[in-house]
Amino acid sequence: MRLTVTKRQKAFLDATATEVLFGGAAGGDKSRGQLIDAFLFALTHPASKQLILRRTFPELEKSLIRESLALYPKSVYTYHATGHTGRFPNGSLIDFGYCATENDVFQYQSAEYDVIRFDELTHFTEFQYLYLMSRVRGANRYPKQIKSSTNPGGVGHGWVKARFIDPAPPDTVFTPERGGSRIFLPAKLEDNRFLLRADPAYRERLLALPERERRALLLGDWNIFDGQYFGEFSIPATRSRSPPTGGAIAQSTTVSTASRVSGSPSTTTATSISTARSVNRTSSYPAPPRKSSRRPPKTSTFMPPLPRPTSGRAVRKAGGARRCSSRRTGCASPRPRTTGKPAGSRSRNSYGSAPTERRVCTFFGTAPK
Repeated sequence: MRLTVTKRQKAFLDATATEVLFGGAAGGDKSRGQLIDAFLFALTHPASKQLILRRTFPELEKSLIRESLALYPKSVYTYHATGHTGRFPNGSLIDFGYCATENDVFQYQSAEYDVIRFDELTHFTEFQYLYLMSRVRGANRYPKQIKSSTNPGGVGHGWVKARFIDPAPPDTVFTPERGGSRIFLPAKLEDNRFLLRADPAYRERLLALPERERRALLLGDWNIFDGQYFGEFSIPATRSRSPPTGGAIAQSTTVSTASRVSGSPSTTTATSISTARSVNRTSSYPAPPRKSSRRPPKTSTFMPPLPRPTSGRAVRKAGGARRCSSRRTGCASPRPRTTGKPAGSRSRNSYGSAPTERRVCTFFGTAPK
């Protein structure tokens, strides 16, 4: 298998610092550099463990997993979709993971990795990065590193810039007070001759972006604050804002001005003071509405109960109307009879005996009060 890399990718592969940040502008082929580095590390160090992270799993599946399947030869690499793990014949493995929320880092609490790789580091929070650094451990003598790639911008732009960009110039290894060594390796579109040769119009599409995105993706400019503030709310430097003055401030200003002219405040000064106080009362910000201590009356909607079925005996005692469910019950209902008998009269049933007191009736009206 023959792999062709750019000069900046070769610098990323050869970096030995504990923390390595690779990237800057778009088109530097950072993700491919991560996959090539992970592939070579797995073949060089048997039974090694690596973790490649993106912020969400859909981003991981649509980028690094697909590209790894196209890049790695099937003779030495097998991807298991159930566990999101790639395995090699020498026992090395590459886990593909994600950290959508800060609590997702605890799913790696018992894990041990030789190398952890963050793709698009500025999409992660500082807590996620620092916690996962503690998962880089092992009893073997393999190199222990955290290798990341990213573009400027995102929720983690500030802390990534403070950790890798500000302390030292690019391509310079430096050692902070705590932790191991760090280095930042910038990469731009011009460094990827393969992309420029295959897609020369990509640069024109980057030039069509808004100014902030163009500076970040085309130039790799870290002096932006994407995700840190809203530019439309910034106040111009030529605009001055002064707080409203109260009566006391107006009084001291008027007295000092009159004292400079005449040596002592006069009647005109007192008039000016009172006028300033009255103007300040009317021109100051309106007072907030006073809250009433009285509670609003409780409003409730009364819903009358639904009519309940009543037995025939109770309805008969109340003098209400009822309706028989069968003609053989002998019910003395006030409804009109089809036999011509007067309402309320009793009739014998088909067996010639008087009806019993138990009648099957259904009440459809309401008894009078």
